[in-house]
Amino acid sequence: MGRRGRRTRGMITTAEGRMQHLLDCARSEAGLGRMHQAHRCVDLAWKIGLRYNIRLGQMARDKFCRRCRSYLVPGRNVRVRLARGRVIRTCLECGHIRRTPVGTSGTAPGGGDHHP
Repeated sequence: MGRRGRRTRGMITTAEGRMQHLLDCARSEAGLGRMHQAHRCVDLAWKIGLRYNIRLGQMARDKFCRRCRSYLVPGRNVRVRLARGRVIRTCLECGHIRRTPVGTSGTAPGGGDHHP
């Protein structure tokens, strides 16, 4: 029998801590060249996030492929290009392409001051 009802704040805080720890482990494992373990850590963090309905931060989301959940290391398993005001990341594990606007605020280049 599983637990029914809402997740308590303590459960969510614990899950966030575990997710952060797993992402830190993925970074260290990738630095040592153990990519399989890094992929496994990212996959576990993703599953915890799904179970507890916790979003990853933008910086963490850019570190793994959304399709195959591989930990991405530029030059090793991800190609990063700049084109037409976008950052284009191509996962070399599965071929998934992710395009994001250039800029720190996540908005389109040139700001939001477009008036007709």
